[in-house]
Amino acid sequence: MRTWILIKTCVVAMALCLCMPSASLASKRKNHRRSSVAIWKINSLGVNASISKNVRSILVRTLKRGREWQYVSRKLMLKRLRRARVPESASADRVAKASRVKFLLVGTLAGFGTNISLDLKVLSGKNGKDLRRLSVVLPQDKKTLKRDLDELLVRLLSPKKWTGGLMLVVSEDGAEVFLDGTRVATSPLNKPLENISPGKHILSIRKEGFGDFSQFVVVRYKQVAKLEVDLASATLVGLIYEKKSKAPKVKKEIKEPAPVLAKTNPTGWQEITGWTFLGVGAATLLSSGLLAWHADELEEDIARGWWSEGSEGILQSKLNEGKRRTSWSNYTLIAGGSFALLSAGFLLWGYLAGPEDAGKTETKSTMLVPTSFSSGAGVALTGCF
Repeated sequence: MRTWILIKTCVVAMALCLCMPSASLASKRKNHRRSSVAIWKINSLGVNASISKNVRSILVRTLKRGREWQYVSRKLMLKRLRRARVPESASADRVAKASRVKFLLVGTLAGFGTNISLDLKVLSGKNGKDLRRLSVVLPQDKKTLKRDLDELLVRLLSPKKWTGGLMLVVSEDGAEVFLDGTRVATSPLNKPLENISPGKHILSIRKEGFGDFSQFVVVRYKQVAKLEVDLASATLVGLIYEKKSKAPKVKKEIKEPAPVLAKTNPTGWQEITGWTFLGVGAATLLSSGLLAWHADELEEDIARGWWSEGSEGILQSKLNEGKRRTSWSNYTLIAGGSFALLSAGFLLWGYLAGPEDAGKTETKSTMLVPTSFSSGAGVALTGCF
């Protein structure tokens, strides 16, 4: 009996040890890959205040919507500046170093007649130096304005992602394809040419026995230019621009649970509560095992003892003590299982309340749930991996 109680206690302790590292991995924040960005000052020259406010709000919404960026509000910026004892009127490079952001945006919105131009530059939060600077003429149409501002932010903050594509359909196989003088493919092309910087490029196609084809092609951001070329006449048959299609989903034999995304939770109080319940549950389960062990020892002492007629009181006292210890052992076992279950629930809550992951992650979690065995009650470890 004593050996079986010790085995059950060890199993519960091992289950708690297994739960701790897996829950720790699940509760890690995934936003360390995101670049923190703040908009400091956009001066207006000859522009209506409503237009300036609209441009700034579009930039803020675009930064908040981007998965690779983490927007830092102006309120938080001012708080960081006060802690660093840097006034609002300080230079942009000094503000960038004191704000603890990766990128700081400053610029000027100017109006010339009916045209409105935006000159925007990005500063490094590490040393305050200028990284990139661009100037664009803003369109009047709201939909086009949002698209152009989105492209502007990508060019400034993530220039490697400012790309387009080119899909070629050549009438003859075995023709060599050159882009800006560099050989890039041979017809037929099974997939588009990707990661091409937007703008004008010289496309050349050559094959022995046919005339050389050469044409200027405009590549657009987030679009694929589809061209059909007839080498026999060395002419461009058709040109169509389409949005980049997402990569096809690969079917998996085993369906994995999709990670649940929710709003950010900067406090992390769920994790603190979960770890507290986990510690209390471990201590309670250990107490349950010790009480059961003492009750078993008392039972063996009663069985080994020689009792006379005058020792009924002592025997009854030991029997009552054994019952109390057994009852308290059962109560603490149930309480420990409940605390462990609450711990798993709060840790899972904290994980689900975390920010969305910029990369690809797998959902892993474990839980301790109360259950019953042939010889008593306990908790079982369950989860998905």
